[in-house]
Amino acid sequence: MEIYIDKRSQKYQELDLNNNVEICWFFSKSNCQFRFRGTSEIVSSRDNLIHWDQLSEFSKSMWNWPSPGELFAIDKNKKSSFKTQEKLSINFAVLKIDINQVDQLLLHQPIHTRRRWTREKEWIEARINP
Repeated sequence: MEIYIDKRSQKYQELDLNNNVEICWFFSKSNCQFRFRGTSEIVSSRDNLIHWDQLSEFSKSMWNWPSPGELFAIDKNKKSSFKTQEKLSINFAVLKIDINQVDQLLLHQPIHTRRRWTREKEWIEARINP
């Protein structure tokens, strides 16, 4: 799995110390949650430009916003628009995640269903308690 990360964020610094990650997605229409666990690697290569070029103009503009985690402040006298940056932002990085466990939770009535897939040499599926 590949996701994009802002180098100014706290999580970027934390991943340098501990590369274990967990990503969770919840799909409200199906009441289904996926949790992915694995180890991450921050990519520092020219391949980042390929990812950057695939972003929309709006997405590119987000890398010029104020730093993540700082106090939110708006200058009411200033128009709140951010310029698109065409060249690769120095704040942009790609995080590659080597997934070794997937957990699925289906929220059904009266009993939820939960499964876990663990990768050793092959993927192993097990039904577990919700």
